Amino acid sequence: MVRAGEGTLTTTESVAELQSGLVHHRQLRALGLGRDAIARRVHCGRLVVVLPSVFAVGGHPLDGATRCYAALLHAGDNSVLSHGTAAAIWGLIDAPPPIVRATVILRHVRDDPGLRVHRVRALDVRDVRMHGRLPLTAPARTLIDLAARASDRALEEALARARAGELVTERDLEGALERAPLRPGTRRLRRLQRQHVGRAVTFSRFERDLIRLLVAAELPLPRFNAVVNGHRVDAVWPEQRIVLECDGWAFHRERRAFEHDRRRDQDHLAAGYRTVRITWRQLHDDPARIAALLAAMLETPAQ
Repeated sequence: MVRAGEGTLTTTESVAELQSGLVHHRQLRALGLGRDAIARRVHCGRLVVVLPSVFAVGGHPLDGATRCYAALLHAGDNSVLSHGTAAAIWGLIDAPPPIVRATVILRHVRDDPGLRVHRVRALDVRDVRMHGRLPLTAPARTLIDLAARASDRALEEALARARAGELVTERDLEGALERAPLRPGTRRLRRLQRQHVGRAVTFSRFERDLIRLLVAAELPLPRFNAVVNGHRVDAVWPEQRIVLECDGWAFHRERRAFEHDRRRDQDHLAAGYRTVRITWRQLHDDPARIAALLAAMLETPAQ
């Protein structure tokens, strides 16, 4: 937080200019404004109350980023954005929660209608990142916080997005889980992580792009690199009994590979699995058609 009186910061506007159009109550008092003067400015619209201790200089847009910055100003030192707010900034969920969520260390800050405060005794520096000017929990720690309350599907999608966007590695997750053994979401995230390790040891470019497509289309995620009927497949939806394979022309134009693929498909068909084959070019050049195809197959029960 900028301190009033430093350098040329002698007006409300000059302080707010460096703080996304915001100013803290302590800064207003340091500028010589008493309670009545502040109240008059609020009454005439020169100041807009964002949180009990934070004001926006009149005319500055109160968008999501501004409200996040206001939450940090209100919470003070040793505070970071967290939980759903951090998840939305990282792109792990689509929409931020209606109120800003922040975590403070070793201090008590009251909740507010526009702010939900979580309190911790400590937060390892490895669990904090900067996103622009905003400090927030690192993706792996954010996943732990989400795991405490998110639905199974929402948590699985968030983990898939984190991996698809290369925001976390297995080492990141393991480290964050070890540093927070008693957090409410730790056990649940560890269980899901172990399931995903079995589903996808490595995330290829095809897998990352497919996950993005499925998440955008709100379709369930498959298991990757699984063994089905004695064959390792690119992806499978076990409940719907659908196998998906990514075909590349350079490899599959060979007769041996062609014959092998036909035999695999026949084995899957005999076991009641439907196989859909798509190419990397189709996934990128015609994603809407691929999404519609998969949606139709996933909605149609296996015979």
